[in-house]
Amino acid sequence: MNAAQKNILIAAMCFMTAMMLYPPFFIIANGSELNMGYAFLFDPPTRRSIVASVNIPLLCAQWFLVAFVSAGCSLLTKYKDSSDPAQPIDVPATPNHHRPSTSEQGQAEIASVSFDDNVDQESGPYYTLTKHLSFIVLRASRVGVALVMAWQVIGLLPSLTWIADLSAIDPNMIAILVLKLAVIAVSAAVFIAIRKLIHFLHRKWYAIEHPALVEPWSV
Repeated sequence: MNAAQKNILIAAMCFMTAMMLYPPFFIIANGSELNMGYAFLFDPPTRRSIVASVNIPLLCAQWFLVAFVSAGCSLLTKYKDSSDPAQPIDVPATPNHHRPSTSEQGQAEIASVSFDDNVDQESGPYYTLTKHLSFIVLRASRVGVALVMAWQVIGLLPSLTWIADLSAIDPNMIAILVLKLAVIAVSAAVFIAIRKLIHFLHRKWYAIEHPALVEPWSV
């Protein structure tokens, strides 16, 4: 684990801890579930003497999103570290008067056949299918992250009405606003990181960037 991956892990743990301290709450009244928003874990909201409970499924979904984003960022930093150019290897020069023996020629032919087999395996149909599936999964993940980001942006629109009555803003509303902004920022970073990862893999396999992701907002 490199330094960048450690920073990503620390950031993910901070986000998950903050989500645990300010989880979503809900109550069940008259047979229906009512969302009570976010509040401090040890000061749950109440409604008509009914104490709200933590919305565990929603909290787990938030944790899963943070874990997914952190795993993607960590994978991207791993690829960046492995893309460093290799150092040149000094190969001793062979004298011109040296003639390879029969055993050396046989070993060279075996090595050549093994190399050709490896090339055939990497260019085979299964290897090609794996590469195509990799791009499909990554692009589908990019679409999912874009939907999450768009949904959070839509959720911010009601906050524009707060300007009319600033005195009505409470800590719960501020916590929700900060959480949505954090999710938007992380989603945007992952959206960009997935595009860079796709370009990296496409350059590695085909020597060019992915033609469908020329624009920054392409999916």
